[in-house]
Amino acid sequence: MASRIRVDPKEPDGGVIDLVVSVIRQGGLVVYPTDTLYGLGCDATNAEAVERVFAIKGRRRDQPLPVLVSGVRMVEEYADEIPRAARTLAERFWNGALTIVVRSKRLRHLGSEKAGFRAPAHEVPLEVILRLGRPIVGTSANISGAPGALDPDEIERQLGDRVDIILDCGRLTSPVPSTVVDVSVHPPRLIREGAIPKEAIDAALSEEG
Repeated sequence: MASRIRVDPKEPDGGVIDLVVSVIRQGGLVVYPTDTLYGLGCDATNAEAVERVFAIKGRRRDQPLPVLVSGVRMVEEYADEIPRAARTLAERFWNGALTIVVRSKRLRHLGSEKAGFRAPAHEVPLEVILRLGRPIVGTSANISGAPGALDPDEIERQLGDRVDIILDCGRLTSPVPSTVVDVSVHPPRLIREGAIPKEAIDAALSEEG
C-alpha cells in the first residue's frame, strides 16, 4: 500500500518533497495535487516508469500521456521546436490550466511524437519538478474511464496498492481538467476545452497576428 502523506498545498514541507523526488528518481510512481485534478506522475524521461503508468491506468497507447514542467525553458529542452503560438499561449496562460502540444521525439515513449506540456499553478508539483530537474508525467490519478481524480480517499481505493506515495492535500474543488491546444499544426487546433475557454485561446492567438 502507498505511503499517504499530508502536505500543505501552499508551503509543502521540503523533506517530503525531497522524499518524493528520491522515489521518482528510482522509477517510482507518485500521486500529487495540481491546480486541476490529482496527478499520477513519474519521471517523464524514464520509459519503464512511463510504461507502468500506462499499465496501472489501463490507458491505451494511442492516448499519449501529458507532462508537467516548470516553464517554457524546460519545454525547450525536450521539444523539437516551440512555435510562436506556443510561446504566446504560455506567456498568457502559464502557470495554469493549459496543456500545449508540440513535437517531441525525445519523449515519444509517452505515446506519440507529440507531447503535451503544462506548467501547473500549484506549489507541490512545481517544487517536485524543480528539485528533480526534469518533467513529470501529469495524467489524472485514476483508472481510465473512472471518475475524475479529486478525492484522495477514492484515489487510494483505486491506486493505493500500485503507487509508492500519495500526497494528500484533501479533496480538490475544481473538477475541470486543463484545456489542450495542439500548436504543432497551423492554425493551432483545440483538442479539449477545459478550464480555459476556447474564446480566451482564440483571443490570445488573434492578438499574436
